[in-house]
Amino acid sequence: SLHVNQVSEPVKTQFGWHIIKLNGLSGGDTKSFEQARAEIEEELKADMAESQIYDLAENLASIGYEESDSLLPASEQLDLKIQTTDWFTSGKGEGLAEQEKIRSIAFSDDVLNQNRNSETIELSDSSIVIVHLNQHKPSEKKSLDSVKDSIIETLKRKGGRELAQTEGKKVLTDLQAGKETLDAMAGSFPIADLGFVKRSNEAVARDVLSAAFSLAKPSEDKAVYEAVAEANGDYTIIELSNVRVTNDDTKADADKNDPVKTLTGSSANYEYQALIKSLTQQTDVLRFAVKDLQ
Repeated sequence: SLHVNQVSEPVKTQFGWHIIKLNGLSGGDTKSFEQARAEIEEELKADMAESQIYDLAENLASIGYEESDSLLPASEQLDLKIQTTDWFTSGKGEGLAEQEKIRSIAFSDDVLNQNRNSETIELSDSSIVIVHLNQHKPSEKKSLDSVKDSIIETLKRKGGRELAQTEGKKVLTDLQAGKETLDAMAGSFPIADLGFVKRSNEAVARDVLSAAFSLAKPSEDKAVYEAVAEANGDYTIIELSNVRVTNDDTKADADKNDPVKTLTGSSANYEYQALIKSLTQQTDVLRFAVKDLQ
C-alpha cells in the first residue's frame, strides 16, 4: 500500500519492530500473444489429441463390444485400419505379437475359443488396439520322418552311454577284486600317462580330478579305484596308487595353528600320480583315468 519513497509506520514482526521504506516498483516480464502463440498452440494440440484419443478409445471399446464377432464395424465407423499379424505362438511372435500382453489376450478363451473381439489393449499413451482371431492352427506332433534322424542320434548317444557305464562297471569290479590289472588291459584301451597331478591341474576333467582327490590314500602294494560317469557320456576309471606330499602341504599343516593363516589358506595340497586310459571322446566307448603301479 506504500508509494515510492514513502516510509511506513512502525511494523511489528516476529523479529521485532521495523520501519519500511519503498524505494521503487518493478513489474514481471509479460509475453505478448505473438510470443506465446507457438507454446499455446502446442499445449492446445496436446490437450485436443489426448481428448480425441480418449474419445476414440471409448468408441472403439463400445463398438468392439457390441459387434464382438468382427473388427469390420469398428474399422468402418472409426476409419481405422485392420492389421494382420504373422503366425505366432503363446510364447513368441513378431510385430505386434512381440508384446506379451497381445499374445496373452489372443490365446484367451474369449478370443481363441469364443471368437470374440478382445477388450481394448493400451500399448502406449497414443496406441490402442483390439484383437480378433483370424486363423488358428492347433499344435501338432511332428511326423516320424521329420524327427527320425534326431531320434536315432539320441538313441545312439543313450545306448553308447549305457554301454560305456555297463562295461566300465565290470572293469571297475574286476580291478577292485584284483582279477585284472591295467597293464593287462593296455592292449584293449589306449592310455595317457599324466604323472603326478596337482589339485589345480587344468588338463584333467574337473569331475575326474575331484573324484581322484576324494579317494582314500592307497597302501604301498594296493591301489585304490574309482569310476566317474562324465556329462559327455564318457566313463572314466581312476586308479590311485601313490600320494606325494609337497612342501606346500607341510607348510599348510604348520599354519593350522595360526588362526589368520587358517582362514586365508587352503587345505593340504596333495599330488597324485595318475595314468589315464582313454579310448576316444565318443560316447559309445570307455575312458579310463588310472595310476600306473611303480
